[in-house]
Amino acid sequence: MILSALMFFVGVHFMIMLLAAGYRITDLWYRIGDFWKGILARIAGLTLLEGILLSSLSGNALSSFAWGQLCYLVFHIVIFWAARMGIYLMETRRR
Repeated sequence: MILSALMFFVGVHFMIMLLAAGYRITDLWYRIGDFWKGILARIAGLTLLEGILLSSLSGNALSSFAWGQLCYLVFHIVIFWAARMGIYLMETRRR
């Protein structure tokens, strides 16, 4: 039980790190020529580490890790679109 909960939160953490690494592309786009190697290295490193984790886990630990990643990804997408809808509604009411 404790291992499953721990792996769920490790999955959430890995998804946060992968999303943050992906957002670095847009955050540093104005100087992408200077930072593209570091960005690609971080994304590749995280993907490799995640692959190692996925191949070494089994049973409840594997499913908890995958559920943690999936739940955070869905949460992130829903919050993003809810915020965009809220901003749109605030702008249309202000006019």
